[in-house]
Amino acid sequence: MILYDIKDEDSLLRDTAQSKLSILVGMDSFSYMLQHPERGMHWYRSFALDDSTGDPFDHLEKLLRGEVALQRTFGKIQIACQFPYFTVIPERLFRKGEERSYLDHLTDLKESDEVLSEALPPAKGHMVYHIPGRVYQLLQRFLPGNSLHHFGSLYINHFGNLHFTGSGEHVYLHITSNRLYALHFREGQLNFQNTFTFQSSKDCIYFVLLIFDQLQLDPQSTQVHLGGQLMTDSEIYRLLNRYLAKLELLELPYQLSLAEPLREYPPFFYFDHALNLL
Repeated sequence: MILYDIKDEDSLLRDTAQSKLSILVGMDSFSYMLQHPERGMHWYRSFALDDSTGDPFDHLEKLLRGEVALQRTFGKIQIACQFPYFTVIPERLFRKGEERSYLDHLTDLKESDEVLSEALPPAKGHMVYHIPGRVYQLLQRFLPGNSLHHFGSLYINHFGNLHFTGSGEHVYLHITSNRLYALHFREGQLNFQNTFTFQSSKDCIYFVLLIFDQLQLDPQSTQVHLGGQLMTDSEIYRLLNRYLAKLELLELPYQLSLAEPLREYPPFFYFDHALNLL
């Protein structure tokens, strides 16, 4: 099912060889964004993956085969994965080649699953994460030459470079239709990260307040930064605004801009793709 289809029709997919393609893929979602050096972020489509066949990745394969924009050649292809099993391993404990062992306590991995890792310099560690084997094969088959990352690494590497000793407490929340991703930096150091699946607005707020309770954060004084696919008139936003006194909506990094049709939604709506395009 298509969730959003927002694009600059005047672009007509011109000059894609100069463009970047950003893709976000998870267990039940897929979206992509095109960014041109002159026209900015100008082509956005988002889907809920249909699992009527028993395998939502059948729908993913259909999209990779059939989406007209994805058949073009791009200057750069950036893919961020949003699969649920990941962990950050401190630099002193990380051993290349032992990635699968770091996820053993989280899930029973299939033999076909890929386990990848990438450096997190601001956190002095490595992100270790899994990708279902079929998804990995589809991405390499239909989008060769891509650069693959974990979604959490984008947040950690970007914002970890902005905070330093003496910068206090900062919480980052990224919210989609049914998932919450949360990060906490304390005095410039990554202190917490996790994802939560929720069924209602109240569930979402429960998880947010649980994080504050567990980390002993004050909702009245802690700076909270918000991004994701939600509107300021939504129930989730109203509840966040009620309980969190210092709530700030994330803006696009200065290097990026939105084409006119995409300005129908606020900049923080596209923040995940913005980070992936940097």
